[in-house]
Amino acid sequence: MSFTDSLLLEEPLKALPDGHPVREVWIAFRTDDVHGSGTENDPYDGSTAERFDARMLATPANTTIRIGPGVFETRGYNGISGWQPKSGQKIFGSGINVTVLKLVSASSSGLGYHVIGGDSFLTSFEASDFTVDCNLAGQAIQGHDFAPVASGAVGVRGRHIRLRRIRAINFGTQTAAAECFVFYGAYALPPETEPSDDCVIEECILEQPSLNNVRETTCLIAIGSERAEDGVMAYHRGCAIRNCVVDCEYRDRPAAVASITPSGTTATVVTRKLHCRSQGDWVIISGAQVNGSLLNNFNGSYQITQVDSTTQFRYTMQPWATQTMPTSSPTGEIWVGKWPSELVGISTISKTDTGPWIVTVTTATPHFRAPGNNVVMRTGFAYEGKYQGSFKILSWCDQNRTVVCDQNRNNAVGPLPMVRTCVVSWVASAEDRALRGRN
Repeated sequence: MSFTDSLLLEEPLKALPDGHPVREVWIAFRTDDVHGSGTENDPYDGSTAERFDARMLATPANTTIRIGPGVFETRGYNGISGWQPKSGQKIFGSGINVTVLKLVSASSSGLGYHVIGGDSFLTSFEASDFTVDCNLAGQAIQGHDFAPVASGAVGVRGRHIRLRRIRAINFGTQTAAAECFVFYGAYALPPETEPSDDCVIEECILEQPSLNNVRETTCLIAIGSERAEDGVMAYHRGCAIRNCVVDCEYRDRPAAVASITPSGTTATVVTRKLHCRSQGDWVIISGAQVNGSLLNNFNGSYQITQVDSTTQFRYTMQPWATQTMPTSSPTGEIWVGKWPSELVGISTISKTDTGPWIVTVTTATPHFRAPGNNVVMRTGFAYEGKYQGSFKILSWCDQNRTVVCDQNRNNAVGPLPMVRTCVVSWVASAEDRALRGRN
C-alpha cells in the first residue's frame, strides 16, 4: 500500500487545525422527488442539473461532498457563470465508472466550459473517483450546426490541489475562440499574492475525444502565465502530473471485427460483439491489412448496404487504394468505429467558378469524413484565407473525393468517414471576387 492510499484510510477529521468543523454531505440521483437533508441516509437530490448545481453552489467551504452512483447533469462553469468549488472541499464519487458528471446546456458562444471549474484561488481542494462526460457534441446553440464552445473536465487553480482517478470523455473545442484545457490544477497568475504550488494530477484517464474539434486541445497541464503589459512571469511550484493515461483515438460505438469476406465489390463484416448499426448508416473500417499494408479498399468510410444480423453487415468497397478489388480476407486488428485522430495532408483543391462554390478537396490519405460532419482546412494554396477554417461536408463522392460545405466559420470540424476527397460549398465574398477579377 502506498503512503497516499494509507492516508485515505485514516479516520476523517472532525475539525480543521483552525477550529472550523469538517462537514460531510451526500448527493444522490433520487427518484422520489424529495430534496433530502444531505445525510448518508437522506442524501440531497441531484437528479436534475438545476438541483445538482444549486446544491453545489450552496455547499460551503471545508465540506466533503460524496456523490452516489448515476449520471448527474450540470451546467458547470464558463468563466462568467455557474457554480465553483471552494477551498477545503473534497468531491468524491462512488467510483471512476460508477459516478458520471455530465455537462449540459452550454449556451454561451465562444466560451470555455469546465464541468468542475473556477477562477477563485483554492486551498486544499480535492476531487476523485468519477467520470466527467464533457459532452461537447451534446451542446446546442441556435444558428450553429456545432455549438461554438470548448468543454473540459476539471480546471481549478490554487495550492494543495489533488485531482485523482478521474476519467474524462467527449472533450474538445468547436470554436477557434477557445482552446480546450481538459485538466489543470495549477494556474499561476502575476502578481503572485499566493503561490500556486503542490498541485497534483494523478491516475487520471483521458479518452474518447469529441468527434468535431476545430483546434488543439491541451489534455494535462500546470499553467504558468505572464503579465501582458510587461512580460512578468508567474510560476507554479512543486506540482506534478503522474501515472495518467491519454488515448485520443476517435470512437463511435467501436466494435472489433472478427472477419471481412470480399465478394466482388461487396465486403461482408462479422463483428465480435453487437455492431449497433442500421442499413444506410456510415461506418468507418480501419486496421485492415492486405500484404502488410493499410492502404487497401477494405479501409475507409462506407455506407452499410445490408444488415444481416446484429453482428454482420455488408458494404460496397470503392477503388480508392487500388483499382483491383481484393479477393481474400484482410488481416490485422480491424475495427468498426475506431480510428486515429491525426492530421491528414491535402493533395489538391478545386472549386466551381461562381458562388456559392462547391469545393472538392482530395487528401493524400484517407481522412475519415462523411456527409453532415465538418472538416477543418489548413491550407497553403493560393487565396489561402478563403480555404482556411471549419466547413461542413455536403456530400461524399467516393473514397478519393468528398464534399464539404458553406463558409460558416462557426461550424466545427469532426472526424467523419475515411475518404480521400471532400467537396465544400463556399459563398463567394466581394473581396474574393475582386481577387479573382470578377464583379
